Amino acid sequence: MYTLEDLTNPIVVYTYDAGYNILEKAIINAFHEDMPHACLDDIPYVEYNPDTGEVEVDDKFYEIDRELQDYLNDARKQLHSVPLPQIKLKSIEIQITHPETEDEKGFMKIGAYRPSLN
Repeated sequence: MYTLEDLTNPIVVYTYDAGYNILEKAIINAFHEDMPHACLDDIPYVEYNPDTGEVEVDDKFYEIDRELQDYLNDARKQLHSVPLPQIKLKSIEIQITHPETEDEKGFMKIGAYRPSLN
């Protein structure tokens, strides 16, 4: 079974990824793009908690830095107030530091902003 650590390409949130769980969609898309031979069981369970600033990917926990939290909060606010085709997000790459032991948390942050294709 594949894990988040098996990804070789960065996790990218694209401008068109606006949706209820934007982080989950980006991680699932990364699995589809990076591991075309993965099966449905390899797709990770992703749950982001905006109140704690943590994301759970399968059974591993990651803290999210303030800049990425603000980005995700902005996306969620736009989703509830702006028609879907009008939502404007910058494309970003997410940089991940994986936990070294089961007792530690990993870390996610915005690694780079990608240029807009519009």
